[in-house]
Amino acid sequence: MKANALDAACHIKDSVFSFYLANNWLLLPLHSAREGQCTCHNSNCRSPAKHPLCRNGLKDGSRNPEQIADWWEAWPFANVGIVTGKESGIVVLDVDAKNDGFSSLEKLESQHGYLPHSLRVKTGGQGLHIYFHAPSIDLKNRAGILPGLDFRGEGGYVVAPPSSHISGGEYHFLNDETSLSEMPDWLQELISAPVANLIENSDGKILEGHRNQTLISISGFLLSKGLGVSVIKEVIAKINKTACVPPLDDDELITLAQSTATFKGPLRWQAPKSLPDTNDGCLPLKLEHLPKTLIPWASDITQRMQVPLEFVCGPLVIAAGSVIGRKAAIRPLIHDPWLVYPNLWGFLVAPPGSMKSPAIAEALKALENLS
Repeated sequence: MKANALDAACHIKDSVFSFYLANNWLLLPLHSAREGQCTCHNSNCRSPAKHPLCRNGLKDGSRNPEQIADWWEAWPFANVGIVTGKESGIVVLDVDAKNDGFSSLEKLESQHGYLPHSLRVKTGGQGLHIYFHAPSIDLKNRAGILPGLDFRGEGGYVVAPPSSHISGGEYHFLNDETSLSEMPDWLQELISAPVANLIENSDGKILEGHRNQTLISISGFLLSKGLGVSVIKEVIAKINKTACVPPLDDDELITLAQSTATFKGPLRWQAPKSLPDTNDGCLPLKLEHLPKTLIPWASDITQRMQVPLEFVCGPLVIAAGSVIGRKAAIRPLIHDPWLVYPNLWGFLVAPPGSMKSPAIAEALKALENLS
């Protein structure tokens, strides 16, 4: 393990960082907020100061101290994300203050009793995260259980202390309670209930987070009964107006109805085949194998970060191809009209803690400033 691995996390206090590792939770670095803007520099960012810095999102979540130290050495001001679900052994009830989440929570507790004492985090947006042990059943993410109440389970993550919110607020532990409780049975049942049950529990309204799913289901049912797109549009428009909170806009409804009409059933994939065995050796990569314009760039990154040349060259070439796009093409055959555009894809395979993600991020950094 690297010396002073916890100190490499910069703005993460040692005690908090140690607490996460001691609980064996999967961590990942997230974009943060600077001067009221997300560090991704996208003015239209849909999840400011909350989305992963890693290229593979929550799939890159790690509990390896060396990998975590590498991340915060490369991104010292990154926010902290915790992967939820059985892999980390936790699930989180997300109470959004802006969308009446506390009123919804009060309503549930008046019906079922107070939630048990468990780890609670005050979010940067003045909301609340309530942590529980992951139950034995699989509970996936769910939005809009009630107004302002979301759930983070399988396939999700939460922003954790001491991260910063885009508003300038900070995530922090609400009290000294650090132990986790089991989820009450009634809460598990509510989260796993079909959408129709959630609508019933919401005074007959289709809440945000369930509108598209519910209207698509209704559209598919009507389509299976032989109704045309024009009729389906009228029906779902009426349901949207009277039951959806808030209603979807007209363009979304038209797209929804048209997409339903083109539905052809589930795609069935064939069983994957084994990759062929090969003993072909790979030649070592050298700087002179790169385009001349990329050599100084690649050399600078590899020397500063002390990573293998392969970690940088692949992302650099892919970044260049992304910028070129369809503005230039290659003719592989001199007497043939065949054109090849530089639309490239790539991936990097290496052991955990080998600086893959920081190297890739550094190679692609120039793309962040392009609109």
